[in-house]
Amino acid sequence: MPAIPSNILKLYDGPIYLLFNTISVAFLIFVLCNKKIRNNLNFVYTITLLIVASELFAISNLQWSLPEWKTKFHKIDNPLDKLRDGFTSKRIIDTVKGNEYFRDDRSFNVNYPDNYGYNKHAENFSTYFQRYNGLKNINITDGEIKLVKLFFGASNEAKKIFLSNSLDHKNIISFINDSNTFEKVNNLKVKILIDEYDGNSLTLEILSEKKGWLSFIDNWDYGWVATVNKREVPIYKLLESYKSIKIKKGFSKVKFQYKPW
Repeated sequence: MPAIPSNILKLYDGPIYLLFNTISVAFLIFVLCNKKIRNNLNFVYTITLLIVASELFAISNLQWSLPEWKTKFHKIDNPLDKLRDGFTSKRIIDTVKGNEYFRDDRSFNVNYPDNYGYNKHAENFSTYFQRYNGLKNINITDGEIKLVKLFFGASNEAKKIFLSNSLDHKNIISFINDSNTFEKVNNLKVKILIDEYDGNSLTLEILSEKKGWLSFIDNWDYGWVATVNKREVPIYKLLESYKSIKIKKGFSKVKFQYKPW
C-alpha cells in the first residue's frame, strides 16, 4: 500500500480521531465563511460524504480484522487450526472493546462490550478490572484477581469449562470457590473434542460422579442451543450472562451450538 495512506491508517489508536475531527471542523468553518460555497449544497454534501466515508473506512471493521491494516498482506494457512489453538490458549484482558482476534495474533479476548445486550458481562468484568488495559481495581486483592482470571480463561490453565454444585452465586469468586470444591471431590473428567470446534459449536465429553452444573464461560445469546447425549436441554445463565446446563452423574456428551436460523 502507498506510504501516505498506510501511515494514516497506522494512526488509528488515537490520533486518527483527532485528524478527522480537525478536517471536519476546518471544512465546517470553510463553509460557514464562504457564502458561495454555502449555497452550493451539492458540493457541501459531496465533501461531507467523502469525509464520513473516509473516517468509517479507517475506524470500522478493518480495525478488528487486520493487525497491520492494509499495510501488509499475510497468507493464512490452516485458519481453523489457528482458531482451535486460540480457543485452547489463555484469553487476554487488555482490549478496550470489540473483537480483536486478528489484531491480537489470534488470541481470544475477554472483551468489554458497552451495549449489545451484554451489560451483565460488562458489570461482572468491571467489578474486578478497570475499563482500560486490564488493570485490576484497587479494592481487589491479588488472590481474588487470580481466581477471576481463572474464571475468564485468562490464567495459564486457559480454562473455559467449569462444573459446580450450584448456579446460585452473586459473584465470580463465590462461583469459583464452589467449582473448585465440586471438581476436587468429584473425580471429574472433561475432554474437549477440539477437532470439532469451529467457533459456532463446542463438543465435550464429561464423566462426573455427581450431578451438577456445567458452565461454558462464554456469553449467552439468542440462537445458542445445547444438547446432552443428543437430547436438547435448556441453557441457563450463570451470573446472568454465561451459558450453563444441568448434567447428571455418569457420562455425558455435551454440545453447545450457535444456530440463529
